Amino acid sequence: MTELIEEAKWDLLTAGWTPDRVYDISQYEEYYIKNGYVINDVIRNALRNFGGLHFTTPTVNKEGKRASHFDAIMSLDNACFHHTQVFEKYTDGPVLPIGECSSGYVTTLMAHSGKMYGVYAGFYYIGDDICDFINRLYIPEQWQEIIVPEMKFC
Repeated sequence: MTELIEEAKWDLLTAGWTPDRVYDISQYEEYYIKNGYVINDVIRNALRNFGGLHFTTPTVNKEGKRASHFDAIMSLDNACFHHTQVFEKYTDGPVLPIGECSSGYVTTLMAHSGKMYGVYAGFYYIGDDICDFINRLYIPEQWQEIIVPEMKFC
């Protein structure tokens, strides 16, 4: 797994995260099942370590802060199941909403492989794993747009 950059570590530690954190994700697992998603161990492990965290990252111009979180229920309430089914064709398998970034504008998705994606007005690849994703919140120009012609908003 990618190592977190120091600035990201600091922001996460300030939010209550620790490297050995174990968060109870049973409410997330129930909610995923209720909403038709299939969760795997890669996503379980990421959410056990980062689930429930609300933290901030700098804005692009570094003059302010943007809110981010790994609250799967909140992101599921704002996500569209149709999107995740469409996006699976452009990823390496199923994707599940696990949080939001950019002050709620971007829904964060994790594939069963651990790769991270985001959706707002487009669909973006944002990291090889959850730590790479967090690091890229500090360098948003590293996001790679994936063209999804059939993307429709719910």
